[in-house]
Amino acid sequence: MKAKLSLIPVVLGIVLLNGCASRYTVRVDALSAPNTGSSTPQTYVLASDHPEVETADLFFKEVSTHINTLLRKNNLREAQAGEGPDLRVGVKAFLSEPMVETRSYSEPIYVESRGHFRTVRIPVVNSDGKFIRYAYREYWTPPRTHFAGYVDRDQQVTVYEKILVLSAKRLGANGQPGEEMWNVKVSLRSQSTDYRQALPYMLLAAKPYIGKRTKGEEEIVIKDDDPGLLQFLGGERDGR
Repeated sequence: MKAKLSLIPVVLGIVLLNGCASRYTVRVDALSAPNTGSSTPQTYVLASDHPEVETADLFFKEVSTHINTLLRKNNLREAQAGEGPDLRVGVKAFLSEPMVETRSYSEPIYVESRGHFRTVRIPVVNSDGKFIRYAYREYWTPPRTHFAGYVDRDQQVTVYEKILVLSAKRLGANGQPGEEMWNVKVSLRSQSTDYRQALPYMLLAAKPYIGKRTKGEEEIVIKDDDPGLLQFLGGERDGR
């Protein structure tokens, strides 16, 4: 799975050009070791936990760039060359196989009435106000569309799960990973196969849960005009 384009034009197009904000549901499931706290190591190195993705792959490099932003905003620092990192953060980013999902929706029903002529009988009176006769006039009633209610329908759609798993393990003196300190899994399901488009939403949802734990899987709703999305686009360039 390869990726060559930048996230910046993809997501800026969504955030800035979409007049009506869409809503995305991101699922978050996080765990942390009981002793994770103020003594949590602060330096880390990223590694691939996906058997088919190498750290040299362009896709891994691009995803890692934005994961670094996420971790930096959680007071973690990427270890520099020659510096022994405290944590190995395993990255598993992938797209699921296609799944068929049934979605229910309500469809409005409109009924159109045809136009028609109607005849109106009008009494005619003389100058004294006395009834003389009836006059008949025709009036045209144009066609009208009436709202009649809703009907519930089901639709089958093909969806894909975009999944990101981060697993932080303490590195021993021998450089081998040991105890897992924290783990966070985020996923976003939609009809799109574009992982890079979904990534900023997943990172924004994961941000409060790095090194934390959830009470089971939680659902986070994010709108595509959320200003928080921009922090995962410009952070690497402006140093914030």
